[in-house]
This record gives sequence, structure tokens and C-alpha cells, in this order.
Amino acid sequence: MKRIGKAKEPPSADALRARAEKRVKSRTTGLWLLYNIGSFVLINGLLIAIWAISDSDYPWFLWVLLIWAGTLAFQFAGYVMGFRHGASRERMIEEQMATYVNKEGRVGDLNQAAGAESLAGEGQQASPASSDDQPAGE
Repeated sequence: MKRIGKAKEPPSADALRARAEKRVKSRTTGLWLLYNIGSFVLINGLLIAIWAISDSDYPWFLWVLLIWAGTLAFQFAGYVMGFRHGASRERMIEEQMATYVNKEGRVGDLNQAAGAESLAGEGQQASPASSDDQPAGE
């Protein structure tokens, strides 16, 4: 059944930023890295067990183990070096905010809000129409 009534207002730029900061914090706490390490140990342990009970002389599980260990090393290096810098964290927050705006079908709303705030801060009013939209005589 459709709900009839007032349309839900889109969240403000501050609300989107708070939501994005929470998401970035959850991704940079290291918990996701522990999940990846746990998956690595579990899956590779199963592959080694399968190899051990099979009659194969060739250690085929090493291909998976080495490639996955390499990607895990890059993830760990990114956690140790990349996520502790303010500029990197800020970039991640901005990307997450853009993702939220795109998912909710309001592409450009965040940029318009940011533009209006910066113009208002300079004592000017934000205009929804650009100078290209006005006739040449005016």
C-alpha cells in the first residue's frame, strides 16, 4: 500500500557527512582487515586439507595462497600507511558522500548545497540558473 502524504525530505549535507564519516570509520578501524585475515586462514586451511587428503603431488593450493597473501599484504599496507593521513580520510569521506547521493538519485544535490553555502558565506546569493541560460540581451 502506498503511503500518501508529505514526501520525505532528502538529508542535509551535514547528515550525509555524518553518515559518511561513520562508514569510513567502520572501514578504517581494522575490523574489516581481521575479517579478511580470518577468511584467508579458513579458506586456505580447507584448500590445504583437500590437497592433503588427495593423491596430488603438486601443491596447487599455493597458487591461491600466494595470490591471496599478496592482496592481503597490500590491504595491510594500505591500512597502516594510507588510512592514518587526514587527506586520505577526507577523500574517502567525500567519495562515500558522493556514493550516498548517487544511490538516492539526487546527483548534484550535494554539490549544489556546497556551492550555495560557499556563495552565502561570501555574501552572495546562489542562483539556480547559470549565465549561459539567460538571453544574450540581458
